[in-house]
Amino acid sequence: MTQGALEALAGLPLAVQRYVAAVTERIISTLGQQLVAIYPTGSLALRSYQHGRSDLDLMAITDPIGVGPVTDLVTGLDHRVLPCPATGLEFVLYPRATVISAEPVVGYLLNLNTGAQLPAKVSRNAADDEAYWYVIDRSITYQADTALYGPPPRQVMRAMTFERLLPVVIDSVASARNPNTDLLDNAVLNACRSLQFATDQVWQAKLPAAQGTATQMPEFKALIDSAIDAFRLAKEEEPDLQLVLAALLDRASTESWQAAKEISDYAEDTDDVLLLTTYEGLGSLEVGALLLLARTVIERSLREGFDLAPFEALWKRTPVVGGPPLAIRDGVDGFLAPGAEEAAAHILELVRDPGLAAEMGRAGHERVREQFLVTAALERELQALARTLHS
Repeated sequence: MTQGALEALAGLPLAVQRYVAAVTERIISTLGQQLVAIYPTGSLALRSYQHGRSDLDLMAITDPIGVGPVTDLVTGLDHRVLPCPATGLEFVLYPRATVISAEPVVGYLLNLNTGAQLPAKVSRNAADDEAYWYVIDRSITYQADTALYGPPPRQVMRAMTFERLLPVVIDSVASARNPNTDLLDNAVLNACRSLQFATDQVWQAKLPAAQGTATQMPEFKALIDSAIDAFRLAKEEEPDLQLVLAALLDRASTESWQAAKEISDYAEDTDDVLLLTTYEGLGSLEVGALLLLARTVIERSLREGFDLAPFEALWKRTPVVGGPPLAIRDGVDGFLAPGAEEAAAHILELVRDPGLAAEMGRAGHERVREQFLVTAALERELQALARTLHS
């Protein structure tokens, strides 16, 4: 292997290093003299591989070659023949003509996915796939300029201009709007990475890109007190009601902990009010579960504008009572309720009519998918950058 390859693999689990070396040798022996180069791409190229989470992404470049060696390569790299210690191997074989064209096309000879946790895929028809992931991976490879075998990427590939890349990057973010897309955290991380690339024209690993994109929303004690008041009124008519106040507190912020203490004191004389904080082990996973199980979420806001909390509830298909107007369509995915008495009435309505609660939850979920996911917001940001670039 090249010196750059040894540096790229340094720090990886020994089993992964040995596997990448074995895959490299198998590609060399199978494709022979027609092989031009083998490159890491994706997290491997950006040196952000996370064992147990990341796939191993590799690509190879070849001169014109027959069907036989490609078929042999599929057999030789199959997980059942050469077990992959990572979640899976994603391998793409390109003809030299694709990588020197600098065109935003799929352009592969072979796309192979294999591994214990990766759905198996063998495709030799580039028309089977959307272009964006392949174009982005080639751009990452060119930037990293690391070879496992053969000359480095910048001696073989032609760089695609930012103007040609940006529409492809936007398409990759827009793909998250597909109703069949599984919108797990990877979709958000990809979108954050895309926005950072559109801003800086440099590919980053997903986690640093997300850290650069992330923002936090402040919490205010008065909002919680208002929610407690609405709950007290509703509980008078429905004694079995429970109110859970969930607070992810900054351990370094004395103000947050003081506010939690004041809220606890305020609710002390009200049964079935449970205050959960970071101190009790509350985390994002627990908050998500609470939002999913709740019949309704009470959102009390002292100001107009954007607040993340109601959108998180609607994404879990849970209707929201309260506000703000930007988030809630009154009578569609929740109820606007400026006062505690009005909020209490709507809480009772949703508790007593599970069908209405489910209908509103579905409506809110679809609206969030279309308009308010971070992937949608980043897509709009990228579109704006593209318009600015071409103006």
